[in-house]
Amino acid sequence: MTTPVAALRLLSLGAGVQSTVLLMLAAEGRLPGLDGAIFADTGGEPDAVYEHLDKLEAEVAKPAGIPIYRVSNGSIEKDVLDPDQQRSLPAHTRDPETGEDGMLNRRCTQTYKLTPILRQTRLLLGAATSDPSPCRYCEGSGERVAPWRAKRGDLTPGPCSVCNATGFLARVGQPPGGA
Repeated sequence: MTTPVAALRLLSLGAGVQSTVLLMLAAEGRLPGLDGAIFADTGGEPDAVYEHLDKLEAEVAKPAGIPIYRVSNGSIEKDVLDPDQQRSLPAHTRDPETGEDGMLNRRCTQTYKLTPILRQTRLLLGAATSDPSPCRYCEGSGERVAPWRAKRGDLTPGPCSVCNATGFLARVGQPPGGA
């Protein structure tokens, strides 16, 4: 006898045309039912997106019994402007000393969309979270000299970008076997 596999039907809800239509079709029963929809908030969406999401939740998802999980890994706008945060979006740059043009490393989809969606998915599948432990990058202080600053000789400590200045990290483990 095999162990039943726990399965979830989740929608990555970006609140654009495609994911909105998928949510509406599932709510109407024209597509297989959903166990939830996950909106990964970058913190930089226009007000109209949040208004649309609120309306979708109230008028479509809740009446159909589809919970919407709003998750975030910080504000992309705040992070790109903060010299103590690692920047991970393809912003165009100009070196103030050399005048050289460049572009920042692109990892924004992973950081601000996929990571929080996968974290929430694991939690919904029953994954355990560890008790918060001291951040190894700032030794639990919440402050550190960012490596990109140290490289330039700037040893001014700032908020730790790994633990978001809390001094602690809690990890989400793997879901139970079979989930």
